[in-house]
Amino acid sequence: MSIGERVQIHPSAIVDDMVEIGNDVIISALAYICQHTVIHDWVFIGPCAKTTNCKYPTRPSSSALLGVTIEERAMIGAGAIICPGITIGHHAVVGAGAVVTHDVLPHTVVVGNPAKEIKKLVKV
Repeated sequence: MSIGERVQIHPSAIVDDMVEIGNDVIISALAYICQHTVIHDWVFIGPCAKTTNCKYPTRPSSSALLGVTIEERAMIGAGAIICPGITIGHHAVVGAGAVVTHDVLPHTVVVGNPAKEIKKLVKV
């Protein structure tokens, strides 16, 4: 596991081993970050958000696990679930309670179950 500088991991959040966390990341209370997840700099993960790494939960070998990648400055809303192998692009926003089953492009807002794009953000 590697954890960058100025990272806040709030009470009752769970961060498994084999996780990479960049600098200035906030992981809110009760969030679950599973093995093989990569979180880049300046990411916010809301309360009770979860990453997953196993597409078929039948006692997988660790080589079959697919982690989530969350790129720079992305924001994950409370209670969102990110499915295995998904990449959340930089400056993307995942709405509260969304279930993300496909990659989220940079500068995109997704909401719902399954998560669907509702807006493109202006690139700065």
